[in-house]
Amino acid sequence: MNTLTSLLRHWACQTPEALLYTYRDTHGNITESYDCESFNARVNFVAQQLADRDIVHQGEPVLLIYPSGLEGIIAFMACVKNGAIPAPAPWPDRMSGRAAAERIQHMQADCDARVVLTVSDGLQRLNGSAPTSSRPMEWIATDKWKGSQDHFQTSQCDTLFIQYTSGSTDLPRGVMVTHENIIHNSNVLPDINDGRCCGVSWLPFHHDMGLIGFYLFAIVRGGVTHLMSPADFLKRPQLWFETITTEAATITCAPNFGYQYCLRDKKISDRDLNEFNLSSIRLMMNGAEPVDPVTMDAFADRFSQCGLEQNALVAIYGLAEHTLAVTSGGRRVFDSAECHLPATQGHDHRPTQRPIMSCGFPLPGVELHIVDPNKRAKMPDGGVGEIWLRGESVTNGYWGRNHQEAHSLFTAAFESEGNGNTYLSTGDLGFLLDGELYITGRLKEVILVRGRNIYPIDVESITQRTLNRTGRSLVAAFGSTTHGVSEEIVILIEDCGNPIDLRRVAQAVGEHMGVRPGVTALIPRGKLTTTTSGKIARSACRRDWDSGLIEPIRQYRSRQSSAGDGDISSILQQIEGLPDDESVEYAGLDSLTLTQLQLELLRGAERTGLDVEEFQYDMRIINKLSVGELRLLLPRLKDSSFGSDEIQFLRDVARERIGVIAANEQEQMLADGELALDIQPAQAAPQNYDTADILLTGATGFFGAFLLNSLLLSTDRRIVALVRSTDAQAGRERIIEALQKANVPFGRSGNGFDLARLVEQRVKVVCGDLTEQRLGLSQTDWSDLAQTVGTVYHCGAEVDYIRSYDSLSAANVSGCEEIIRFCASEKLKRLHLISTTFVAGWTSTKVLGESECDPPEGALNFGYAQSKWVAERLAYQALRRGLPVKVFRPSLLTAATTGSFVERDIVSRVFSYLIRYGLRPNCGNQLSFIPADIAAKNIVAVSLCDEATDDTFHVTANNYYNMSQICECISRCYGYEMRECSLDGLIEHVNENCTREDPLYPLVPFINRNFKKLAEMEEKRYATAKFQNALQLAPGSCPEPPLEYTVQLIIDYLKKTGMV
Repeated sequence: MNTLTSLLRHWACQTPEALLYTYRDTHGNITESYDCESFNARVNFVAQQLADRDIVHQGEPVLLIYPSGLEGIIAFMACVKNGAIPAPAPWPDRMSGRAAAERIQHMQADCDARVVLTVSDGLQRLNGSAPTSSRPMEWIATDKWKGSQDHFQTSQCDTLFIQYTSGSTDLPRGVMVTHENIIHNSNVLPDINDGRCCGVSWLPFHHDMGLIGFYLFAIVRGGVTHLMSPADFLKRPQLWFETITTEAATITCAPNFGYQYCLRDKKISDRDLNEFNLSSIRLMMNGAEPVDPVTMDAFADRFSQCGLEQNALVAIYGLAEHTLAVTSGGRRVFDSAECHLPATQGHDHRPTQRPIMSCGFPLPGVELHIVDPNKRAKMPDGGVGEIWLRGESVTNGYWGRNHQEAHSLFTAAFESEGNGNTYLSTGDLGFLLDGELYITGRLKEVILVRGRNIYPIDVESITQRTLNRTGRSLVAAFGSTTHGVSEEIVILIEDCGNPIDLRRVAQAVGEHMGVRPGVTALIPRGKLTTTTSGKIARSACRRDWDSGLIEPIRQYRSRQSSAGDGDISSILQQIEGLPDDESVEYAGLDSLTLTQLQLELLRGAERTGLDVEEFQYDMRIINKLSVGELRLLLPRLKDSSFGSDEIQFLRDVARERIGVIAANEQEQMLADGELALDIQPAQAAPQNYDTADILLTGATGFFGAFLLNSLLLSTDRRIVALVRSTDAQAGRERIIEALQKANVPFGRSGNGFDLARLVEQRVKVVCGDLTEQRLGLSQTDWSDLAQTVGTVYHCGAEVDYIRSYDSLSAANVSGCEEIIRFCASEKLKRLHLISTTFVAGWTSTKVLGESECDPPEGALNFGYAQSKWVAERLAYQALRRGLPVKVFRPSLLTAATTGSFVERDIVSRVFSYLIRYGLRPNCGNQLSFIPADIAAKNIVAVSLCDEATDDTFHVTANNYYNMSQICECISRCYGYEMRECSLDGLIEHVNENCTREDPLYPLVPFINRNFKKLAEMEEKRYATAKFQNALQLAPGSCPEPPLEYTVQLIIDYLKKTGMV
């Protein structure tokens, strides 16, 4: 049995009723399934239809374009039984229509296919939309053929199929894979159990790991594969683990980003984990892109509670030119800071400074050597060189090239050995240590982005076409990992004196390739290294860029979009299953998606030629649509039928809903701001504040973690943390995670405090929720807590500049009132309310005093400011009724001295944009930056100082500076060129240039709506005398750092996270 067709017949005869494939939908329902006999019979029937209609011929390539499901593998095997050569291509959901059409054209030209097999929906998507090719293409939908048959006379072809490795659209390259390659590679993989293998996969059909590892290996080895779509995994990652649990799966695999995705906040909850059982897994592989040891450790730790065995999770290495797998079983981590490799000569390639994950041991029958590619000599153990391979899994080269070009991936024998053997030169760099392979980089120039091969020449070609450049290349493209483990595309363009729109270049590359470059930079002329023949030396350019030898004149940085980022099709998927009467505001769409929605509606409105400025300025129009109305509008935006009727409908929404809401909103705020009459602090018994517990809300947030740290180090009292969690242990883990993200000393610190011990001994977790009555506590727990707590630091709140007052009031207003009720219950407690200077809204008063704030009508026009103002209003009423209250109003909390910050913070977003585009607005509005940990330390110090008797404090900088001065500081200290512009000019630039890859993008509606108000309050200043006086009185307070130091912390963070 040396072919896949004979193996399929074998299983159909030997185990006819054994399940072979199943396919599940988003909810885990099996929508397709085949046992060995029925799958073989279905393949025979489709193969017969192809033969009878003279559609495919022996030895000829056939393009396969199928969505997730089982139709693709049926068509694949039907082609193989006819001796035709299937060439799977991505389903066009993954790319724009033009990009899909161009990819099909290039693949067709490369393999000279005359037939495309697909499904009926594929005919509608692609047939007729593809560009005209030199050879007519026949489009056939195989799903319309219903039936099965027992026998089919098979034909044979030396090449089993063509595996395309390139994610580009210009020059996809196909690897010729044989039956022998597949069978050998499958048989050398670890035998993980004595019985039939049970696999689970969400990898796409066209991807080598998905196709070979889970569709074809099931036919070779026997076993069953349970499949789902990548889109369903991204939409509901629980499906992956539910299927493993239900089917007691033994093997699964994913790229590194899949494991990272499952570790994101709110993707897999603690409650979800309780439902999973991963104890059946014997092999859970991480491959297809660089493996991050931190991700591996975090995944193993989190999912060990589901029964995942530590030894089951491994890193692997492979490549399409070697069929699939080369090594397996990687569990060790090499850290150059802790380990030393022997010195090697003759090459420049050294391990990176970051820890490297082992990819395991070479598989049986795989001959692997580390070679100096210049000397063609083997490297000693620990020496870094190119990875060479030999064995029966090595493929026959690239399709469609002449013999020499097709085998260009092979190199000559070692010069020290005269045996005539040839080896696959992978272009990958690594070293062997104790028999295990560690990958350090890439010698070849192909760029790997999320498992897709991107060829630099394609990127450079698109860039030159976009710039209308011809002749000698002034462009270099390469891959870089300077901003993390995953590789990104870098494009360097030499300055020729003509205006260059870097954003337009990045967009063009992203549109054609399906992957946006990470960095597109304009550099001085003559900085690109070339060979003696005048060609770009990409490896040298990459080395110069990574080492900082090339300083860009300016650069455009984009972040890779992820699933569900907000395109119309994705938004429709996100709202699928929601009731029509659900408000968009409560549909769970994030700020990025809401912004994209607004801009899509704006573009649709602009196509009508109408003046629709109000859509640009008021996000509430989107929030007040229903899901059903959105379902009607989005398809019209997609097919450009959006017109005046839709515009009138939106205007009716603005008038009938927003007008009424705006009129009632002020009344609602005033009503919510009336403290309940039954809250009477004066009737509570006195409390011993010096010994009683401290209650802290918001401890798992960015600022709350620093407050907790300061309280632990400044007091000896027990801290009770109110945390939204399923149980106390899960809440404690959230707190520890927040402290670690804040980079606070976790362990033995310089001042002798062991923070880990302090958390364990002095932090009590209470599971609760600010949005619920009695904070989600039972009456007994409420009363017990009210007896023991003497001071409350209320830091918990939702911060969002897009959402409405109504959507934020539950946490920010009702939660504050429940906290006040708690402070007045049983025994009288002190309340320290962490508020914000935003409570003044857009008031243009020249001095904002440290006292109760009453902004004029219209000054509060966004939900966050409104909700925090109402919360303060409640606190001041409680103060007048006898509750000891102190209100702390930070302005802009910035990067901490520990180096931590948050990418979504408004300061991060704004200054990332200004630096990226080189802008220095000349507005004079006061900005007040305080590092978050210093602000927390000073708040705690003042709150503990009995001599600080005032009730309101502005936690702001004592010295005045504005945005222009901060930008000047950035330019002076870091060398960024930032040209002066007006506020109007900045807004115009944002609207013309800000894309969804810019961190600022979600705030564009907020900026558009309020920039005129910002100009009106240019002369406003923060009073800070009370806070400065309190700092003088409070032991343990910290002085305000110089502006240059505060800016340094911000810029260092932006650089570290790749935001600049």
